[in-house]
Amino acid sequence: MLENSPVDERLGARLLYYRKKKGLTQYEVAEKVDISRTAYSQYERGVTYPSFAILRRIITLFEVDFNTILGYYEE
Repeated sequence: MLENSPVDERLGARLLYYRKKKGLTQYEVAEKVDISRTAYSQYERGVTYPSFAILRRIITLFEVDFNTILGYYEE
């Protein structure tokens, strides 16, 4: 897991930020990337982390790249 890394601490916050920037609800994101709303909520809260495949669908929806969502640089 990503314990004690900057990615671990910030991934949920970045998912929340980009979701709100797109004007989407958790339910809308979950529906568009074919996961449950509960799963998406857990990603935002840092309870669990999305798989690479799911994260790729999320960043495509948010129109950002992996480096941005993982916090390696700001847009």
